[in-house]
Amino acid sequence: MKKGIIITILCSISFVSSMAQTWHNVLLLGGNIEPSSLHIENDGEDVLVTGEFNLAQLKFGNKVVKGQGGRDIFLARISKELIVKSLIGFGGSGDEFVCAIATDERRNIYLSGFYEDSIAFGEWKLRSIGGIDAFVVMLDSNLNVTWAKSFGSELDDDKYIALGGLDLDKKGNVFVAGDFSDVYTNRPLIVDDSIFPGFGKHGNFLIKFNNTGVAQAVAIFGTKQSMSSVTDVEVSVDSCIMLPINPGAPIQFKSDKYSNPYIGSASFLFKLTEDLDSILWAFPFYTMEFGTIDIRSIAQDSKGSTYVAGGYACEAIQIGDGTKRIRNPFMERGSEFFVAKIDKNGKLVWVYNGGGNANDFASEIEVLTDNKIALTGSYTEQCFYNGDTIGALGKRGVMGFALQIDSMGKPTHFSSIGETSTIQMLAINALDSSSVVVGGKIISKGTLLLDSLPETYVYENNTLFLAKGVLNKITKKTITEPLSHKTIEQNLDMVYPNPFTNQINLKISTHNEGAVYRIYDVTGKLYVKDRISLHSQQINTESWLSGVYFLEIVDTLGSTYQTKLIKK
Repeated sequence: MKKGIIITILCSISFVSSMAQTWHNVLLLGGNIEPSSLHIENDGEDVLVTGEFNLAQLKFGNKVVKGQGGRDIFLARISKELIVKSLIGFGGSGDEFVCAIATDERRNIYLSGFYEDSIAFGEWKLRSIGGIDAFVVMLDSNLNVTWAKSFGSELDDDKYIALGGLDLDKKGNVFVAGDFSDVYTNRPLIVDDSIFPGFGKHGNFLIKFNNTGVAQAVAIFGTKQSMSSVTDVEVSVDSCIMLPINPGAPIQFKSDKYSNPYIGSASFLFKLTEDLDSILWAFPFYTMEFGTIDIRSIAQDSKGSTYVAGGYACEAIQIGDGTKRIRNPFMERGSEFFVAKIDKNGKLVWVYNGGGNANDFASEIEVLTDNKIALTGSYTEQCFYNGDTIGALGKRGVMGFALQIDSMGKPTHFSSIGETSTIQMLAINALDSSSVVVGGKIISKGTLLLDSLPETYVYENNTLFLAKGVLNKITKKTITEPLSHKTIEQNLDMVYPNPFTNQINLKISTHNEGAVYRIYDVTGKLYVKDRISLHSQQINTESWLSGVYFLEIVDTLGSTYQTKLIKK
């Protein structure tokens, strides 16, 4: 006969809880619209949201816009209370994609992206000079098109060009960055009838347009062996240009070459002069073996420091000059994300990694104030960052996260977004010094639950959503109280000895067969993970360092139990 024993695990633990409600409003934007991107910008009064849709008719709230065939672009003006005020669309004969959005102090709006064959922006009709070309368009605050510009290649360049970022300087100049294929020597980039050849395999560009859409300068990077991508661009406080590039091979600018001294890929953060003629410094991120790394997003504070968010799928990466390396404690499970701060002179201030035992990534980083930096991304099951944890072992689906850190990288808020489905977080933008809007794509039908809202939102496949919230400061408390009063079929001496030296014994009854246990240290490094067997289990800990460890058990119903272990 089995005995059910109610156990109470007493231990000193740290836990996190928000002081006040995080999320205040949620807006679901259509269903089955097949968006590939979502971009958010605050123009001082409203929230501007842009992305793609693949429907005959798109409806946001009581606003409707008709599709023109294939994948089209939408632009919505939404109040800070997440009420849709206006909605317009742009399209053409093929598929169109929007890659970035920016606004100036007069509330003019700038979009960049790429299109196939032709696209109409009001009375401005653009036609590609070969296959897929890029566009930049300026609209006034009433969403009327002021000018539109196209650039690309003369040849049929399917999947040839992509835009990765857009930003403005104080003079009204527009900086657009992206990448283009240069497999053949007769596939240069053509801007305002000027020809800019690449370096052989794949090219990256940074173009400076004036406020009427006339190109002022063009910088070309490239590789001869592999693909290379640009994901963002940022005008610095000293009017220089910050450009992140993720090359799969050595990359070249003019006669200068930049490469990974190890085996694997690299990412570089370049600081260029305002005229795009020279590089002031290049800050590297290297994989130290076969694997991948990429910078996803950058943001600047008022002192000229750049915050970098990216991801890596390899055992370890080197940051900067080699004095700082971070490892992936869950390499066998997937990718992790990292956040770094680089000062205005190209020196590393700090770097931290985050993630769990699956594929976890950061999407966008945003500076709220000089001491508040917000980040969003997605994770599976459980996610760690700098001593804080969200999620739980055994939790299904891909969740989103909202993370706020201070200027030294310490977390002040860390919360989950999601419930029973797969969520891809795409964007975050500041409304003011304390509140943000996050946006994402819900890939499969299910429910959306945010931590402090009582409502559960039911949605269709491929639904975009926005959520407005305040990333309240997290309070940490150290307590000694029962961690769990659940009834589980096990012995009171389930974990012994504790403290331990060279071995841990787990003695758990057969009723919990199939439950998962895991032991990790305070940094989130996983030491052992397995399913509970029918007999007592012994774990060899001779090679473990002295210190604090955590044992987690997730039963077959998804309930989680945790206790602290100490090695002498």
